[in-house]
Amino acid sequence: WRLWAEHVVRFRELEAVLRREMSELADSDSRARLGECLVALLVSLDQYDAALQLGEELRAHWVDTGRAESKDCASLTVGIGDALLGLSRFGEALARFEEAVGVYRKLGLGDSVNCAIAIQSSGGALQVLSRFGEALARFEEAVGV
Repeated sequence: WRLWAEHVVRFRELEAVLRREMSELADSDSRARLGECLVALLVSLDQYDAALQLGEELRAHWVDTGRAESKDCASLTVGIGDALLGLSRFGEALARFEEAVGVYRKLGLGDSVNCAIAIQSSGGALQVLSRFGEALARFEEAVGV
């Protein structure tokens, strides 16, 4: 437990640093990219509501600037899906993961590690939805990437 507590303290310190650096950045693209790291950190700290809220705010930046189908937005969409999984909103999480996979493929990045992660995540969502055959197919697909 001591080791876990030390990690949580360190993650909380990192969260403070990321939030401070985000507030100091003038460039909205850089702020959104750094925010993606914060979303992942919040998910790892089981702060799913905060991760989802921040993720949706940051995703709005990519959508509002006409880049909803960008690698940055797809990566953030996976983080949003992770937050939704943590909130037991499995169907919504699956939709986000599938959305990210579609964007990666449209961009010609279907063989990338990021796409494989999104595919694997969609398999996890399918598994908790008791759609085991589909989940297995997604896991096999992710390994093949």
